[in-house]
Amino acid sequence: MVTNQNIAGLPNWDQTIAMSLQVISEKDSWKRNDLQKTVADRFNLTDEARNRSYPNAPDKPIVESRIGWTLSDLAIAGLISRPHRGEYQITSLGRQMLSKYGNHLTRNQVYQLPMFQEHQKEVEERRSRKVTTLQTSQNTTDDPEDIFNLLAQKTKIIILK
Repeated sequence: MVTNQNIAGLPNWDQTIAMSLQVISEKDSWKRNDLQKTVADRFNLTDEARNRSYPNAPDKPIVESRIGWTLSDLAIAGLISRPHRGEYQITSLGRQMLSKYGNHLTRNQVYQLPMFQEHQKEVEERRSRKVTTLQTSQNTTDDPEDIFNLLAQKTKIIILK
């Protein structure tokens, strides 16, 4: 398959999504490294583009890193499953989406799926709880009266003095 690649000569996010799902559908299950290499090879990149890496990870080609993130998104959305660590399979939802969109499947379509949306809500809730926890911990003190007053404010206890 010949693809339209971005200016860096590498496939864009949408292309890695469609190609990854297509390749996964071709076997019952894949090991992560084999899958990443096979998907990357399907793009028929030049040697330079295929081997381009980030300075902080010279042994991992950028295209394979992008495919790794794509696999994560596909799993979150329920299009692929991970029956074992480092192993991937296409789900019935993945087959439906592949049948419906083929090589035109985009990240926006993946991001609109209910499981992905639910995951995003959970991530936002965790972030919100973390911010609240950080704010609370910044207000901590060792003075028992301050601790009691802080708890009273949070639980709306009226303190009579």
